[in-house]
Amino acid sequence: MEKKLQKRAVNIEIGSALMDLIVDVADQTYDTTHKNPNHKVSKKDWREYMDVFKQGKRVTARNVVKKPVHEEASEVSMHMLEFRNDQSVNGLCFEF
Repeated sequence: MEKKLQKRAVNIEIGSALMDLIVDVADQTYDTTHKNPNHKVSKKDWREYMDVFKQGKRVTARNVVKKPVHEEASEVSMHMLEFRNDQSVNGLCFEF
């Protein structure tokens, strides 16, 4: 019974992720069709959407440029420095 519940949880997780990607493609398609005077998505754009979708990525985030890793790391270290100055969060104290 427990194995069946675990399998169901995995299936729900997969289905949820897939549904999010499908809705994302629909949102992008809607935005594109309403921006174009002919209210159509070009074949080139549709192929691009499907390529991104097949990779398991969000179509709406395809043009987002990620920060280089060293910049992200420096932001994390700055956050940790700020956190160290005030080591209590919601009444809990932390030591590093």
